[in-house]
Amino acid sequence: MAKNAQTSALVDAVLRTVVFGTALTALILAPNALIGRDGPMKRAFDALDKRAQEREIARVLAYMRSKKLLAENYQNGLEITTLGRLRLKRLEYEKLFIPIPEVWDGQWRLVLFDIPEEHKRERRLFTDKIKQLGFRYLQQSVWVHPFESRQEITLVTEKLEISRYVTYIITSHIDHEAVLIDRFKSAFTPEKI
Repeated sequence: MAKNAQTSALVDAVLRTVVFGTALTALILAPNALIGRDGPMKRAFDALDKRAQEREIARVLAYMRSKKLLAENYQNGLEITTLGRLRLKRLEYEKLFIPIPEVWDGQWRLVLFDIPEEHKRERRLFTDKIKQLGFRYLQQSVWVHPFESRQEITLVTEKLEISRYVTYIITSHIDHEAVLIDRFKSAFTPEKI
């Protein structure tokens, strides 16, 4: 893993850890707590001895203070700054996904929108994001998904500042449901229907 990508991954891990209240001293003593269970980041970190891991964490913390992602707080140690929170929000937005439940509840989620022309950029970003989340086009400005996604849609509309133009509907009946189920075939396994 390239050094920049490794630093970025560590910065994101430290920010998430600080937000969830884990003490930074614990991170310095157990740096592997930051790293996921698998993948290139873990392999790169595991290749370092304990002392090198501690130096890497110290380097990343210094970098984060210099970029004003973390600030010294004499009462609480280091705390996340507004810039750090903005970076976390961006990360949360980029990694957003709709969880697939064990069994489908038989309801459809419709997202309807009427975003004015002066917000054409936000409209494009919104449609790109809901496509990425797995929504399927139903008809003009109407998209459909089989699983609960209100929280994810709310997060996207708030970030893009278009909440007042978007409506979220849950319904148990849509005409031609079999066609929709076929369009979401990868999400539906026999035990989920």
